[in-house]
Amino acid sequence: MNNKINKIKLDSMSLEIGETTREIECPSCGAKDGGFVVTRLEEGLVYVCHHASCGYKGFTPSLGFSYQKKRDSLFKSREYPNPLGRIPANMSRVLVQRYSLEPSVVSSERFKWDSHRKRLVMPIFDLEGRECGLVAKDMSGGESTLPKSITYWYNDVIKLHFPLANGELFDKTTVYVVEDILSAVRIAKEGVPSVAMLGSHLREDQIALLAKNFYSAVFAFDPDATHKAIGYANKFHLAFKGGISTVHLPDDPKDMGEDELKGWLNEV
Repeated sequence: MNNKINKIKLDSMSLEIGETTREIECPSCGAKDGGFVVTRLEEGLVYVCHHASCGYKGFTPSLGFSYQKKRDSLFKSREYPNPLGRIPANMSRVLVQRYSLEPSVVSSERFKWDSHRKRLVMPIFDLEGRECGLVAKDMSGGESTLPKSITYWYNDVIKLHFPLANGELFDKTTVYVVEDILSAVRIAKEGVPSVAMLGSHLREDQIALLAKNFYSAVFAFDPDATHKAIGYANKFHLAFKGGISTVHLPDDPKDMGEDELKGWLNEV
């Protein structure tokens, strides 16, 4: 019995409070088809196998210090490997032409340049404006063999980016949720509160933070992830007092022309 419980604890290590998973193998019957469900509560883990031939279920209390110690050990701080400098003039022109980001906005968001890897390095800020990581975006035009975007985290935080351009916008009731930093900055500089998910996946802890600080949300994912936006809106709709709406975008917000972006924001 202890071996079964220990397996559930180990496989559920990444679950946050209130999160449920169907991706764990049942330690009793070995089912891997999603029939074994584990939910983490503040008090511990609740688990049940929905296969009639099994029915294995139970509760194990909070995992205590050993669990937290293991969770902490999973996070590894990553420092950026190369020296960073100011954005060169030619790249400033690219940011204006491609993303409508003037040098003043780039400076206020504290973007830097990695001349060795030809990467635009963008700080990640939490809700309080504290820097907690970096995203390095490849701007070499396909010369690099590394991933197009690499994320470096300094500490284990709820993984969202709040542009500094938001400023005092957080007294507004609705936040626009987008995928990447450049899109979030583009929207924020138009006077609309925004947050970047740094991808197209949303976790319960991210939703909880947003729902605590905003009355409602607009999910404005990239065009190829609209189905995900709808799915998340259905799943998390009740988390926000004012609900969640989704929009189908013709293009990524960062790639829209200035007039196109303003027109879209006025229509929503």
